[in-house]
Amino acid sequence: MIEKLSVRNFKSWKNLQDMAFGKVTALFGANSSGKTSLIQLLLALRQTLTSRDRRVFNFGGDSRDLVDLGSYIDAVHGHTSDRNIHLTISVALSNETQDKPEKTDRAEIEVVIGYRENQVIINEITYQTDSNSTLPLKRIKLVRLANGTYETQDQSATFSNIAAQLELEASGIYQAKFPKSALSTASEFEQLKLQVLESITLLASLMITTQLYQIYYLGPLRDSPHREYRWTGEKPASVGSKGEYAISALLSDLTSRRSNSSETHNLISQVNTWLKKLGLVDQVELSPMGDRSRVYEIVVKSSNYLHKANIADVGFGVSQVLPIVVLAHFVPEGSTIILEQPEIHLHPKVQAELADLFIEVALKRNVQFLIESHSEQLLNRLQKRLSEREGEFANLTDEDVRLYFCRREAEESILEPVQVDVLGNIANMPGEFYDPISPLIGTLKVDPTNGTTDLSKNHDYYISKERSHQLRDKDDDTDAIGYTKPE
Repeated sequence: MIEKLSVRNFKSWKNLQDMAFGKVTALFGANSSGKTSLIQLLLALRQTLTSRDRRVFNFGGDSRDLVDLGSYIDAVHGHTSDRNIHLTISVALSNETQDKPEKTDRAEIEVVIGYRENQVIINEITYQTDSNSTLPLKRIKLVRLANGTYETQDQSATFSNIAAQLELEASGIYQAKFPKSALSTASEFEQLKLQVLESITLLASLMITTQLYQIYYLGPLRDSPHREYRWTGEKPASVGSKGEYAISALLSDLTSRRSNSSETHNLISQVNTWLKKLGLVDQVELSPMGDRSRVYEIVVKSSNYLHKANIADVGFGVSQVLPIVVLAHFVPEGSTIILEQPEIHLHPKVQAELADLFIEVALKRNVQFLIESHSEQLLNRLQKRLSEREGEFANLTDEDVRLYFCRREAEESILEPVQVDVLGNIANMPGEFYDPISPLIGTLKVDPTNGTTDLSKNHDYYISKERSHQLRDKDDDTDAIGYTKPE
């Protein structure tokens, strides 16, 4: 899982140092405050370190890429090509992937990205492992030369001395983490191993690449519901950035488990459990349409409907939250899920319930969440869970759930950890999260004789000092909603 992230000179992030990640990490803030940029950088790093040519930083543009950063000038802070972008990421390899627990379980990569001869290149790349590794080499720095090759610096042992141990450790991780299909023959494994040895010469990069390989992304604009779904019979690698493969994931899991009737906690049952908890529907069913065995419809059952209904005929929110719930239970344990605005098209109560989904899956399935959101309801529920001292989440800590506010100061983004006290109150809530009319509503006095509200009697509204700046026009006695202060 991702543990820390540092960024310099990327878009609005001039200098972000050691952003800590939890099992659930949530970014809140106004539009254009820099939240999405952090997600884009992680996705760009993923598509770079999982590509064949790691000498060139993959800014995207291909239809298969997760993100398109445009040109280097678009991405670098200050929009000047003579400035380098620096990125440092630390990851921890989950215990299930380690052949022996005493071996390396943490690694860090630092990448310096530059622009030369109309190409985005990696100028420097530094790999580092923790002290638990059996490798004699703890840190290695590769510096790009003018001819495009890399020179090794900070070397504490020659490659020939560590090759045998690296091969052994790399073999164990590959067998644990990569699909069996990738290692179907000895020659294919040798090819994979050589790619690792040639491009990185250190176990740290293999660990980081393995972890980044397990980043799954679901964007804010998800697929609309369809009246019918065609399935090729294949198991998708993910639900897709728009959730377009969520139904295929359900169908592939359902088909693979039919041969083992003892397995009751399959994907569809887990999804249905959470759809009901969220208060959306009681159940979804995957029904083949007539003799066309590869064509299915999604049928929804709910106590709110007299009859079953096609998913295209019910509220839009069901189709929007379905990929989120499927993805949370579909990815392998130890994965990282990145979600942008999961609250879109959802009722406020459902937005709040999503927080419980993220926390429960993170704790029970060892899945990490990075969430970008504008939802005050989602934030409030996360606050509540952090403050609870009894119940299911009583042991939850601020290391498990890390909350951040992003804000802009001039041309620079600032990341501020959310300060939640023992009662769940936020000490540093930014003003843009408040609805200016809320304080007024809480102090309205109603005339019991006729049920009307007389604003002139609401002097308490002006006693509050905390939010008055949001409501009052400083130039006169008229506040932001047009109410004149009584004499």
